[in-house]
Amino acid sequence: MKYLQILFAACFGAIPLLNPDAALAKKRYKGADAGYLVYSNSALRSPIYFDLLYRRIPADAEPRWKGSMECTCQGTFVGTYPGKMDYKGYESGNVTVEQLPPGQYEIYSYDVITNISLVSTTWWPKKDFSIPFTIQPGQTTYIGNFARDYTPGASTFGYFIVSDKSERDLGIARSKEPALPPVTAQVFDVTKLDDPVFATAERP
Repeated sequence: MKYLQILFAACFGAIPLLNPDAALAKKRYKGADAGYLVYSNSALRSPIYFDLLYRRIPADAEPRWKGSMECTCQGTFVGTYPGKMDYKGYESGNVTVEQLPPGQYEIYSYDVITNISLVSTTWWPKKDFSIPFTIQPGQTTYIGNFARDYTPGASTFGYFIVSDKSERDLGIARSKEPALPPVTAQVFDVTKLDDPVFATAERP
């Protein structure tokens, strides 16, 4: 994991210091050939903020497109969940539906903010990675649940669990987007990354 900087948080929580690519505007593609992206972000055990970044590939593909999969799984006060969550409990988070131009995409980076007392630390990847997915015109692509788990006492931010929770997530997605087109699941097997930051199930 790559250490960036330590910030002293005010009593109302930390101010995120993010990977420069994380400053991405939320956009909704309005073309007639749009496809839909569905995913969920979660925190296990304790609240956390993280952001997974994706982009359309290759880099010169038009229209150029970048996005952020933000988990606002932390409330105004450090250590609390915000009120508006799609599910709460041991796992708390939200399901997101986005409208994108068709094409090839990859998740390529992340930011994670951890808080210990009044100190906030921001992390981003130490090595390159790629989690690919495809958006088809007039179709929905479900890419899975991205949950951050934290092992108490560990010196790093923990790890991401990438898994298929479509039974739960698609019901929530359809409540937000009733006309959601037919769905194809593309949940990437992150064991192929050979990176301890990613797992397919919760670790002991």
